Amino acid sequence: MLVCVYHNNDGQQHCYQIVPVKVPFGPNRPNPGINYPYLMHDATVVASMESLISHVDDAAVRDALHAGIAEAVRAMQARAGSGIVIKAEPQPSPW
Repeated sequence: MLVCVYHNNDGQQHCYQIVPVKVPFGPNRPNPGINYPYLMHDATVVASMESLISHVDDAAVRDALHAGIAEAVRAMQARAGSGIVIKAEPQPSPW
């Protein structure tokens, strides 16, 4: 992401390249025997994103991120089918 700030007093633009935090998820192994072989991998990514939302200060941005997580969970549930139930319930960190 690139964030550019325009300074009115000197008319200059200062840009900052925001480097994403990389989360090591390990090898991507399919789950045999279900309709959605990468369910656990996708769930790990979505749950990790959910846990990061609390670090966002702006309420409007947090709300938009929560809405995106809700959409992702709905898409995962649709892909997984009726034999699997997925709920986006933030869990406390074990650390």
